[in-house]
Amino acid sequence: MKIAVYTMAKNEAKHVEAFAETTKGADIVVVTDTGSTDGTPEMLEERGIDVHHARIVPWRFDIGTNCALCNVPADVDVCVKLDLDERLYTVDGSPWREEIERQWDEGVGRLRYWYTWSWIVPGKVPGSKFRTSHIHGRSGFHWMHPGHAALTNMHSGKMAETDILEIHHYMDHGKKRPDYIPLLEMAVHENRCPRTLFYLGREYLFSQRWEDCYATMKEYLDRVDSTWPAERANAMRMIGRAMEEHGDPDEALSWYLRANAELPNVRDIWWELLRFFSKRGQAMAAAWAGEKCLSLKERDSQWLSGSAEAWKVDPFLFTAWAFKTIGRHDGARQCMREALAREDADPEHIRQFAMDNGITI
Repeated sequence: MKIAVYTMAKNEAKHVEAFAETTKGADIVVVTDTGSTDGTPEMLEERGIDVHHARIVPWRFDIGTNCALCNVPADVDVCVKLDLDERLYTVDGSPWREEIERQWDEGVGRLRYWYTWSWIVPGKVPGSKFRTSHIHGRSGFHWMHPGHAALTNMHSGKMAETDILEIHHYMDHGKKRPDYIPLLEMAVHENRCPRTLFYLGREYLFSQRWEDCYATMKEYLDRVDSTWPAERANAMRMIGRAMEEHGDPDEALSWYLRANAELPNVRDIWWELLRFFSKRGQAMAAAWAGEKCLSLKERDSQWLSGSAEAWKVDPFLFTAWAFKTIGRHDGARQCMREALAREDADPEHIRQFAMDNGITI
């Protein structure tokens, strides 16, 4: 089996060393540079990485990634799409290549794995974590959409699943997040489908364009081909947040409850209810939502979210406040102790919260 790692890059010099280290085990590593001025191509070549160059104007993620894929030799069997700020990881410490070879039996076209996009504690406690599948066969695949490009297969290869191999993203916090809205609006114009509408609506939320978020997500939900429960629930959750920020709490609550009904066992949705009720001093309702939120300790493999709020310390603190307010003092103490035991705990902040709210730890 011949395995290639491929990607595109621009001004990623700070990640070259770690990228070269994590990709050891690949038969070939192919990077398509799209205009670096910081020495990235030269540093990659010094480490034996095959570098190509492309100038893509106007910029589109699908064209850039397809250029990178085209530079992968045709005799490769498996392609691993891995950005320079991402790392290959195995939970049992085995070589990552061995897990791909073990999974890639006859008929497999893609491999699905856990992807950590952000961290609460770097390398230890994931923030936003979800399943994706950017490990794929060499032929029959291409990337679609100018923004949030999607890997699309033109044949019916089997999807394999692994819980051993993961990909971890380590974002550059000093790097300003680009404005994706023009590319996503272009994606909707070119292909008005559930995926393009969903990501455009999400970007409107990030940009605090509440009415645009509502209108776009509502159009997404009204489509007959919008059938993925996890994505629909997330769209409802984001409409709820947009309406809450827009100053319409009743409308917001109705959407949070619809999201909960669509996908009732996702911690992120229960967290929205817990946060919503706590913000309004509705302790009985917050206790109901908080107890359910904290009972969901595993991430749903279908859920996709850019938010890590539900997996931080706040759900424990908000639930402790709710329990204490309705007289469930033992439950409040237990929540505070669990908060203190977390790897991301700030003991001083937690103890101050306990003092401010009259909770004995």
